[in-house]
Amino acid sequence: MVRTKFEDFLKGDHLEGWKRNNDGIINAFSKYIRVGDLQPYSDAMREWLDHSMKQFQRMAEEEHDIDLCQFLGMADKCCMTFHGKRFSFRNNRPKPLSTSLEDWRTGWSIKWQSGESVWEGPIYDPPSHRLDDWGLPLRTGQAFTASWRKTENAPAMQELVPGTRGELKVLRHGRVLASMWARVSSRGFIGPDEPLESTDRGEKLSHATFRRTGNCRDADGAGSEPERHYPALAEGYACPECEGTGFCWNCLGEAAKADDCQVCVDASGLCPTCRGYGLDSHYLIAETLGVG
Repeated sequence: MVRTKFEDFLKGDHLEGWKRNNDGIINAFSKYIRVGDLQPYSDAMREWLDHSMKQFQRMAEEEHDIDLCQFLGMADKCCMTFHGKRFSFRNNRPKPLSTSLEDWRTGWSIKWQSGESVWEGPIYDPPSHRLDDWGLPLRTGQAFTASWRKTENAPAMQELVPGTRGELKVLRHGRVLASMWARVSSRGFIGPDEPLESTDRGEKLSHATFRRTGNCRDADGAGSEPERHYPALAEGYACPECEGTGFCWNCLGEAAKADDCQVCVDASGLCPTCRGYGLDSHYLIAETLGVG
């Protein structure tokens, strides 16, 4: 039987060094859960850590270990450290948007301008109901899908033509949250079985997806070049500064007070780019909910 990498890894002194450098096994695992993606590990070390986490999660579920459940549930939400007799907690990440009492899907609208053509109005919802992996398109390559399935007014088919480039603004309650050069990458139409609230609308769109191609920098259209002119396209919405952990990449969430870290001086241990949410633009949406 071929032994796995982490079984060989246990024979060395890497594990003891890892525990020692992090003030014990509890603090070491707490940091791994919190900012593991920000720390360099060998393949063997990471395999062992991932295997251990799966075992912890299985034990917590199958053995109904309340203490372990609480540990796993808290360790990725704040800097949680153990000092021999008691735990301490600081630099709490903000609550996810899905916990907001107000429905975050309401109040959205867009403004699209391509040449002399302008369309502006409300949309039914932003592109995804999965808040755990979605954000507004703040980086080149990210997408935004607008839906009009339950709105009274929708763009006509000639107003949003696939391949058309222009300026897109995404608003919530009248506040511009994102402004970009974009292109229409796809669209869909209201099907024959979907009732329309108005019978004189003609052929209308049910949804359209925009792909960000650059920043709105000046009036001559800079940023609206084809995507191949950009060195990289963002494929997801996890904050690249903190790898989606929500914590400062410099102090790893451990700053005890604001001036302990020059990177997160205004965020106290949290990522200053995403403000601790871990996903692009969630802090901007939270401000419109009154929870930012």
